Amino acid sequence: MAKNKFRLGGLAIILVLTLLPITAFSATKITPGSKCKIVNQKITYLNKTYTCLKSGKNLKWNNGVLVTKPKPTAPKVPVPVATPTPESTSSQIPTISPEPIPTQKPVEPSDALNFKGRMIYDIRDGLLIRRADSGNYFETDSRAESSFDPIRIKAYRELNKNPGNRLHPNIEFKYSISDSFPKFLIEHTKRELDEAAALWDSFFGRKITVNVYLVTEKDRENIKSNRWLQMNLPDAFTRFDSKRERPFITGGGGYWRGDDGWFGNIYLGTASYLDPTYINYEWPQVARHEFVHLAQDFAYARNGRLRGNKTQFDAIQPQNFREGSANTISYLTAFRNIGWSSDAMDWLIWQRAEYTKNWKTVKTLAEVKALMIATDIGTPDEAFEQSYAVGALMYEWLIGTYGFEGYKKVINEFASESSFGQAVQNALGVKKEDLYDQMTEYVFQSYQRVYKP
Repeated sequence: MAKNKFRLGGLAIILVLTLLPITAFSATKITPGSKCKIVNQKITYLNKTYTCLKSGKNLKWNNGVLVTKPKPTAPKVPVPVATPTPESTSSQIPTISPEPIPTQKPVEPSDALNFKGRMIYDIRDGLLIRRADSGNYFETDSRAESSFDPIRIKAYRELNKNPGNRLHPNIEFKYSISDSFPKFLIEHTKRELDEAAALWDSFFGRKITVNVYLVTEKDRENIKSNRWLQMNLPDAFTRFDSKRERPFITGGGGYWRGDDGWFGNIYLGTASYLDPTYINYEWPQVARHEFVHLAQDFAYARNGRLRGNKTQFDAIQPQNFREGSANTISYLTAFRNIGWSSDAMDWLIWQRAEYTKNWKTVKTLAEVKALMIATDIGTPDEAFEQSYAVGALMYEWLIGTYGFEGYKKVINEFASESSFGQAVQNALGVKKEDLYDQMTEYVFQSYQRVYKP
């Protein structure tokens, strides 16, 4: 009943808006990324329809959607007027009716993709390509950088100052590649690890060797002599055997002392039947994610520190830091442009939030802060899963605020400190609790943008 009370007033407002001249809106100059005042307001300017969207705490115009010009009306054909004659029986003049003007809808860019749908990638000439909702594959993204949150833009720039660089004089890879490992992934994996190594090369400061194992479920016998692989891979192999889910790429990475000295170690395991159109959507970033773990462990072992004391290791590298920041760096470097990286990050946030919705909600700042604290450790299973997502946002904020150098300063403290809080205090001059407070707003806004249960 309350709705009917204002019906006439609403009609009057609609009529007034209808009668406003078009120049009342078009007189305002619109540029992508500039400030606007009313969320979801749409304005057509210079043949584009712009929408006012929330970006962090601000409202900004998006990139706009090109307005397709309507099909022109068929012109009226001049018809000569007949001169009446005695034989004329009618003075009617025939006319041609114009074609109706079709209703135009905003046209989505042909490379547009819904990150909650299917994100399918393939490889062309060694580089990633992505299939849009239109069904076509693209090498680029049409969205302007200004379409994304300033923190994400800054973090992306920090991690992509020299994209495509494959030079890493301090890091030597030694590959062990199974004959059953999917061929289309081999050269791509080498490129990904080269670029990851190039990003981190100066951090190592000396030459190291990294053993890389590329295996599938057909290598059960071959890995039995490698204790590390034997500890980690059989469960994944069983999942590949069942074929009850999209196959995926599982990985592991670290740096530790073996019988012959200190080595970096990375493995990628997947299904021998893998197809690029039928695979888990986060696969392009796995190799770079595991390289981050290698760098984290190298920092921890810089002074010969061993990982035998698990309690101490976990205190220095909380679960949300170890896995979350590895995701931050891998997602923002592996997907070729900021648009694809952002979509992949948003999918990660949405997917993990949906999986854990019966564990902890993310509707308020206080709930988000509680989620961040809960993911310091990897139990229960929901905390483990959410550590990859909430941690990715936490350390995206850190890199976007303190730079990649700030992140490296934190892990440099792992060689001597006994807790993550001490490492943060020494590196950034801020307490861990205060750092979490500073991160909360960005994490909360990101969840509000992406996840609406």
